[in-house]
Amino acid sequence: MSKTTSSTGLSLIKSFEGLCLTATKCAAGVWTIGYGHTGTYNGKAVCSGMTITKSAAEKLLASDLEGFESAVNSYVTVSLNQNQFEALVSFAFNCGKSALKGSTLLKKLNAGDYDAAAEQFLVWNKITVNGVKQESAGLTRRRKAERELFLTGTTTTTTTTEEGHDMDTLRNGDNGQQVTVLQKLLNQLGASLSEDGIFGSKTETAVKSYQGEQSLTVDGICGPKTWAAILEVQ
Repeated sequence: MSKTTSSTGLSLIKSFEGLCLTATKCAAGVWTIGYGHTGTYNGKAVCSGMTITKSAAEKLLASDLEGFESAVNSYVTVSLNQNQFEALVSFAFNCGKSALKGSTLLKKLNAGDYDAAAEQFLVWNKITVNGVKQESAGLTRRRKAERELFLTGTTTTTTTTEEGHDMDTLRNGDNGQQVTVLQKLLNQLGASLSEDGIFGSKTETAVKSYQGEQSLTVDGICGPKTWAAILEVQ
């Protein structure tokens, strides 16, 4: 049965794409709007001065994701767990469906070499600037997060918020890809954290600060209600 993107993959994609309600050029010089949407919007090419509402951006993202989900479901011929699927959708969303289809990553994966496929994520960390390929710190962080998610099993116990988001309850001492997602989302809300996937004292302080602003229980633990509040504003 075909898989679709869960809240984990959605949060990962949103955290790296960011939300732009006014068209802007990405690092590679391509005009984007909403959550990394390129090409056209409302029948017009995305260009300078174009604007979009948050609601429209969410709908556009959902529409865009369908194509990338379909590509992953179509191109991959071996079994995938949900996290592996999410990582590949994020990769395709960023690099393109044709890039995934012709990649060594896909070849290794379809040959059943999951570990070798995971390492191939890290290869895709370059952008072309003025005709020259160069490493991008942002892409390096994204590829590492996708690789980590790809290598993560699906047996971790999760909590479900009232709004339906399935995310782990995180606290001081935890680490992993979802901590990185949390740090990125908090940074978008004004924090200044190292996006290292380690839930330390600074991340705990940022969570407490956000909880206080939202009149939530200030305990420094990112549980269902805190996740729901953070994801709601993204």
